Amino acid sequence: MWLLILLFTIIPVGLIMWTIYSLNEKEKQPYWMLGLLFIGGLLSFFLVRLTSSFLDGRVYELSSASPFLKQDWEFFLVAFGMIAVVEELSKFIMLNFFSFRSKKFKYPYDGIVYGVFVSLGFAFLENLMYLNNQGLGIALSRAIFTIPAHASFGIVMGYYLGLAKGCIKKGLNTDCLKYRYIAFFVPLILHGMYDYICNFNVNSAYYGLIAYTVFLYALAIIKMYKMNNLDISYYDEDNYKPDDIIMDYKDEATIHSEEIRKNLFEREEHGSFNPETKQYETNNFCMKMFSSDDDETNNNEQGHN
Repeated sequence: MWLLILLFTIIPVGLIMWTIYSLNEKEKQPYWMLGLLFIGGLLSFFLVRLTSSFLDGRVYELSSASPFLKQDWEFFLVAFGMIAVVEELSKFIMLNFFSFRSKKFKYPYDGIVYGVFVSLGFAFLENLMYLNNQGLGIALSRAIFTIPAHASFGIVMGYYLGLAKGCIKKGLNTDCLKYRYIAFFVPLILHGMYDYICNFNVNSAYYGLIAYTVFLYALAIIKMYKMNNLDISYYDEDNYKPDDIIMDYKDEATIHSEEIRKNLFEREEHGSFNPETKQYETNNFCMKMFSSDDDETNNNEQGHN
């Protein structure tokens, strides 16, 4: 039994991790960093269990005490207010702690890879727990729906965290903070909706779950495609776009300011070049006062030449 449980957990988790890792078209992440992020996902599972044991009764008391909530709305509150918040917050904490300040987090797609490894580390232990408690009858559905859903949440979280990392490289601290908020709240909403759909015990809910899972797959593919294009722009100078949020590590504003400062210094020291006389004419009164007659003679000779 335990061998089958491990197979139904290791195969989908390992296949998704290998696929996300191999789709990185340029620089691969080191294995030790990926292992560290996976361990962070395992730790997030225990953090979720600890937090849920404290919040479980409190959330249900809050939902049942309200006269405006019916049974479906009670679980809506639980799905979004407890399950999604606790799980995504735990993964978000581990992802930030183990990767965001790391020097190995260099390119946008790194955020997606790291987000997936944290999410699947969590999904690995969660799947073992569910299969052990409920049997192998749910193994196939969790392999098709639940584990890929967790990977999709990780892709979305890593996508926006990659944008936040790029904003730090550009010194855009306000935009960095904005994308870090988005990196938490968007997966939270996606996760809460997934759990809410899974709660309905009607036949139509099964088709809704299929449609929503296809939507998550499509969203994850779009995010990976966009991030890979941003990664390519790091290496290919022909694809350099100044309007992109994430650009090469060169600071374009600094380059322009250096050119302007250099031009102003040359103009102040030598004056403006007059194309008619073919010589520099200084507009600086102090420069005129201290310029020698020899300099004026040399300038006149150069002009005649």
